[in-house]
Amino acid sequence: MEVWVEFTGIAKAITKNQRVSRSVQNGTTCVDIIKILAQDYPGLVGIIINQEGTGLLNSNVVILNGEDMVLPDKMDQKLAEGDRLTLLSVIVGGDHLPLPTDY
Repeated sequence: MEVWVEFTGIAKAITKNQRVSRSVQNGTTCVDIIKILAQDYPGLVGIIINQEGTGLLNSNVVILNGEDMVLPDKMDQKLAEGDRLTLLSVIVGGDHLPLPTDY
């Protein structure tokens, strides 16, 4: 079966892709896709994907078919033909400047 992975933000910059497809076996899970991405795009490891290549680091989420966030305890759910996973990264930080008071 075929599933799609969409990259946004930093993941898109690292992979230099907006969208890729992967041919996988029936019964493939979100965790399996994360493992494939860790192998195909090692630059994601340590930034988006954990060092083991088996899950996402904090502040990163997977959205299934543009509708449902896949929670960490649901990453073992089986995917269906044509499913679309979107990798979202919420990067926080930056300068710790005070907010303007004249807004």
